[in-house]
Amino acid sequence: MLRIWETSVTSYSCTHSFSSTSSRAAGIRTRLDALARFLDSAIPLMCWVGDVFYRSNLRNMDPLREHLDKDVRFQPTSSVL
Repeated sequence: MLRIWETSVTSYSCTHSFSSTSSRAAGIRTRLDALARFLDSAIPLMCWVGDVFYRSNLRNMDPLREHLDKDVRFQPTSSVL
């Protein structure tokens, strides 16, 4: 969470870098640095979300595998076949 806060503060300073007398290259470099920090802080969040979906999928697959592995023979429920 701290990295996201740092990124927001950095992006605020990026917006003022073009309005000040600093060079254009320094402003672009600052924005690219802010983008890199944001992506760096977003990777753990994306991995956490992916892990939640992966684990829930594994939990749902266990009952399905148990159901499909049962040796149940076909028994017709009606006499019309």
